[in-house]
Amino acid sequence: MKPNPPVSKSQTPIQVTSPGWNTAAEPVLNPGVEFAGFQIEGHLHRGAVGDCYLAREGRGGPRVVLKILPREFLNEVGDMNEVGARFQRSVHALMLTNTPHLPGIRGYQIADGHQFLVYEHIEGTPLTGREKLDLKQVLGLIRDCATGLGALHAVGFMHRELRPQTILRTPQGRVVFAEVGIFRLTMDEESSRRLPLSEFSSPEQFAGERTIDIRSDLHSLGVLMHLLLTGSMPFTAKTSDRFKAQVLDGARPSLREYDPEIHPAVERIVSRCLARQADDRYQSPEALIRDLEACPLTKPLKAQQKFWREAQVWARAHWLIPVRMVVAIVLVYAGFAAWSWYGRHEMASQLTALDDPACSAAIAEELAPVLTRYRNSVGLGAAEGQRWAAALEGILAREAGKKAPAPAAGK
Repeated sequence: MKPNPPVSKSQTPIQVTSPGWNTAAEPVLNPGVEFAGFQIEGHLHRGAVGDCYLAREGRGGPRVVLKILPREFLNEVGDMNEVGARFQRSVHALMLTNTPHLPGIRGYQIADGHQFLVYEHIEGTPLTGREKLDLKQVLGLIRDCATGLGALHAVGFMHRELRPQTILRTPQGRVVFAEVGIFRLTMDEESSRRLPLSEFSSPEQFAGERTIDIRSDLHSLGVLMHLLLTGSMPFTAKTSDRFKAQVLDGARPSLREYDPEIHPAVERIVSRCLARQADDRYQSPEALIRDLEACPLTKPLKAQQKFWREAQVWARAHWLIPVRMVVAIVLVYAGFAAWSWYGRHEMASQLTALDDPACSAAIAEELAPVLTRYRNSVGLGAAEGQRWAAALEGILAREAGKKAPAPAAGK
């Protein structure tokens, strides 16, 4: 597979935002502040629901991530006690997940009217979408992300913010979601529709549909896979309205327009993830994982045809080499055939000499080594062998008759 082309400035992901709870201009907590027994070290990023902070447990304790829900979110969603109970149930469900692709959940707390989630801090580098990865690396990364989505799906969750910046790669090669969401179990449908949108959002998110499930995350994963394979987003409009129209229409260039050597099986996986209708996509992360693991890493048929074309060009330029090889083989075979013919002809003439009544035993004994040599070199057939043995026996019988004394007279 060809290296990914560099992503131009015009292809840099744009943010297509909508009103939500993450529009505050500044983080709530500043570095050095103590919050609920945690020492805040810095603001990591702002998600769709809540801010994420890097902190330490106590003084000198291990680093953790705090995901704090804003007060305005809690006030809009419902009663504080009801939201707290739903949030706590969400945290308990997330703690049941067991996969290396999600950060470990440490717990849930309430402090100063804020509800927040505490989870493992992962030392890793966020994806940028500009990584130069080969096909095997891309398939492995997408498979790991799908495994993480499958773990969330198993306990009733979605990610809803899947994009390069929310995926970390550790120095050990582990692929981990930068944070865990709290969607579906903490937000009602009307509130979830106010989540901000990005280039990785699904058509149903852009359409504002009330029912959104894990297939929306699989669409986002397809966008990421397209970006990693080609260096370009599948939808490239420069304005929010045109971009939304492109996503809802679903029309996009084929992967093979970017790289003709991309295997058709890879094209089918990306196309199915990016299907406009959710029913036409993979229905679960597990189904996507099965196709990813079965995807061949060999060159496609077109690349194989290219190889044979190049081989034919080389053969035309060096046609004398195979001709010389054929001539040499023919000469060797002809020489062997001539030697066999000569040997058999010589052996036949010697056998004829044995049939001569004048042939003596002494001559027969002299001919024996010659016949043996030809027999070993060119092969003596069964009939020829019997003829040789019979002739030799006849000669010996004649010689014995000559040497036998004549019978006495009168007897």
